[in-house]
Amino acid sequence: MRPAHFTKAVKCAGLIPRSLLFNISAFPADIKSMDSSRKIGNIVYHEETHFFSLIFFIILAFIMAAALLLQVQGMGSALPLIIAALALPLLFGRMLITVDGRTLRISFGYLNLIKKEIPLADIREARVVEYRPVRQFGGWGIRTGTFEGKRTGCYSMRGSRGVLISLAHDIGICLIKTNRVIVERVSPEKLKASLKI
Repeated sequence: MRPAHFTKAVKCAGLIPRSLLFNISAFPADIKSMDSSRKIGNIVYHEETHFFSLIFFIILAFIMAAALLLQVQGMGSALPLIIAALALPLLFGRMLITVDGRTLRISFGYLNLIKKEIPLADIREARVVEYRPVRQFGGWGIRTGTFEGKRTGCYSMRGSRGVLISLAHDIGICLIKTNRVIVERVSPEKLKASLKI
């Protein structure tokens, strides 16, 4: 349930575009996902997950307040902290997964600066798995850890189900080379089916 006063405050302040306001929710964080398995052009799978929650905005507000307090007390410039607080949602506020006839694409943020492309021809196996993001990978985001006793990469927003993809060769994830990647999804079965493995 969305707190009405919080939504009005965000609208008035113009902090985020109106199109994203439907993604604001109370704690615990709620992920709104737009899933489409229908064919759109060359794309056979598209799922977009946004991570905007009340806690997320509280953390950003805390960073901004701390930055301004430092500025007022003459202990440093607030600009680096304010830039970091604004860059966080732009770089990590969304995870987009698309599959066309040849490539699985994973991208983070609204600027699409953080992305990975995996040719479907390189995928040897894909299966739906449950994993423990904090215990096995140290949290959500772009991570590496150990899954089923092997070094594995993980792309996730917030969840514990995904598709484990085994590749023909190693790829780089967080400066680590691995041939196993978990892609967390709200509907991992649909992603697996779109890979046609």
